[in-house]
Amino acid sequence: MTALGAFSSGDVLTAADLNAIGEWTTFTPTLKFSSNTITPGFVDARYIVLNELIIVSVRAFNLTYSGSGNLSLTLPAGATVSPTTASQRVGFAYVYDNSLSDNYPCAAYMTGSSTTTVQFLSGTTGIVTNTAPFTFLSGSDELDITIIARKA
Repeated sequence: MTALGAFSSGDVLTAADLNAIGEWTTFTPTLKFSSNTITPGFVDARYIVLNELIIVSVRAFNLTYSGSGNLSLTLPAGATVSPTTASQRVGFAYVYDNSLSDNYPCAAYMTGSSTTTVQFLSGTTGIVTNTAPFTFLSGSDELDITIIARKA
């Protein structure tokens, strides 16, 4: 089987080659408001690595937490990204306020020179926290996150 990224002009691709290109891997995301862990009642989290491209998808709702601070996601070990600058945008998210039935789009960005920690910016309030762009309610609100970046 030819390794991904090692194909040459004229190579014949087999079914095994195509099947080995990438598979979604499920993981349990680490979501926090600063140092306070968020526990989702439901989560669907997975990532895929294709050559140097990483795609991470997280959907979490019925969030339970205590404490306060900035919302962050720690990427799984197999999906570390290569930020070229601090605060590089690497994806997007929606935070959903269940009590008002309202979505807030957000940009996902790398914190400092980290290859694993993502935070979020809302166009209406700046950094997403437990009280901005709305006050998150335990057991009620939702997060939908998509990260698309280059592998570290």
